[in-house]
Amino acid sequence: CGIPIRHTSALTLLLASLFANLVVPGPGLAGAAVVLGGARREGATAARSTAGLMLTLTADLTALALLVLVALLHLATRRRLETWELACSGSLAVLAASCHALIVIGTDRSGRLARLGGWLEQGVRRLSTAMTRRAWPSPGAVTRAAAEFAEAAGAARAQPLATLGMFGLALAMHACALGASAAVFASLLRTVPGGTVLAGYALGLVALILSPTPQGVGVVEGVLVLVYTHLGVPLVTAASIALLGRALAFWLPMVLGLALSRRGMHAHG
Repeated sequence: CGIPIRHTSALTLLLASLFANLVVPGPGLAGAAVVLGGARREGATAARSTAGLMLTLTADLTALALLVLVALLHLATRRRLETWELACSGSLAVLAASCHALIVIGTDRSGRLARLGGWLEQGVRRLSTAMTRRAWPSPGAVTRAAAEFAEAAGAARAQPLATLGMFGLALAMHACALGASAAVFASLLRTVPGGTVLAGYALGLVALILSPTPQGVGVVEGVLVLVYTHLGVPLVTAASIALLGRALAFWLPMVLGLALSRRGMHAHG
């Protein structure tokens, strides 16, 4: 989307967003606010930053959906596929499809998103006037933001190779995380069951996305243990793998995010 942000700043924002999502309840909105705020400080507009974040999220969800499909096929061949796994995977598919739909609407040259933004703006202004006697937002603000979002999304659509590269990068990141999960398994088991590693990783991420707790604390660990034991891993070993894996994948980066958040507050305070 052409957002001018340095790689070091992007890494700092990513780690800081992990801490924000942990301490603020909600479906990752606090982390998104951290990323958007950092992108705006780097010179990007709010709408353009949102478009970039949406495209990144869509690529990541699409890559994850592919991994989940492979994991479900593995569970089905082992006769271990459960209804809750199908339901959670279906929710992920709906979320990924919604992100794709929003981007498609945003790149529609007929201006559908801008018109939708205009209707939304009118409704919000009427509601804010009735409740506070002050009209908010300013006239044309939402329409302009929708137009900027459409422009940024259209620029990405005009560069299919760059968009495909974003999807490939998401797959590569998942592959690295799967490698780390396999290393945790190897430290506690003599053999590394590839299908079990993939099933736990994919369904653990689905639980993270759908969990009502911040960053899936407690829920992800429980899902990992459930999947691992269901596929034949002893209970104590499964719990050890789940806790060690989460410590490396979440708690350690979260501590770094806390340190970077404090440094950022001192720098901008």
